[in-house]
Amino acid sequence: MNALLQDFRYAFRTLLKSRGFTALAVIALALGIGANTAIFSVADAFLRKPVAFPHLNRIVMLFNRTPGDTQGWEYPSPADYLDWQKQSRSFEQIGAFQWSSFNLTGNGDPEKLQGAKISADLFNMISAKPLLGRTFSAEETEAGRGQEAILSYGLWERRFSSDPQVVGKRVTLGGRSYDVVGVMPRDFSFPMSTQIWTPLAMSGTKRPCAILATWFRWRC
Repeated sequence: MNALLQDFRYAFRTLLKSRGFTALAVIALALGIGANTAIFSVADAFLRKPVAFPHLNRIVMLFNRTPGDTQGWEYPSPADYLDWQKQSRSFEQIGAFQWSSFNLTGNGDPEKLQGAKISADLFNMISAKPLLGRTFSAEETEAGRGQEAILSYGLWERRFSSDPQVVGKRVTLGGRSYDVVGVMPRDFSFPMSTQIWTPLAMSGTKRPCAILATWFRWRC
């Protein structure tokens, strides 16, 4: 132990003499540890702990590909999404989501939240039921609407003190007022790390981040 303590003292004195090198080494270590932690967290979530949806093997993600292009793909346009919903004969349901961030103000310090805008049928498609309240209706995803919000369990617990009467209250996101219509269960997080959901209006040209679909459940 004496030899080990002497080595520590020598290393500490050496680092103090070369403060520039020490700062660079600490920054490099911090970046390396942070990057590896983030990568492992994503891998752990998707590989070791996949999302627990019923019939997960029947859920697929849909993309567009230009004829003749064997490499690239792109997210479908809102018009494509609506056409697929109407004309598809291979899928039971088709839903969409779009990553988004929201600035939550009021009821405590301002906070930036990782959120998602979702189509009305997305939660039903993956058999996700709220702990409190309800999910979105088709009318709430129409253009000009979308003033409703669903809270994650963690956000409800942390910012609203697990208030059982939170449904029907209002929250301010980006300066706009939203009605809380539901709270999701503790173990639900889709897309990953989402803290709040709002309705996704399929209008204009802005493309959703992803289209999910479920194959028909074939009956023998």
